[in-house]
Amino acid sequence: MRILSGGEFEAYRKQGAALSRDGALEDAVRDIIAAVRAEGDAAVRRYAARFDKSAPAKAEVPAGAAQAAW
Repeated sequence: MRILSGGEFEAYRKQGAALSRDGALEDAVRDIIAAVRAEGDAAVRRYAARFDKSAPAKAEVPAGAAQAAW
């Protein structure tokens, strides 16, 4: 996950709003969801690398972190 600074957020929000107006955002989200359903963790890693510039070897939350979040 990429953490945005305050200055980056406004540009990020405007980009999302522009995509939303022409339906491109919804199409992109549908494509991502379909890829994750079909390919599982491989798709999650691919999109993490693309959007977050990270590629975790494991796509799992440690039990302790899940319990703390709950």
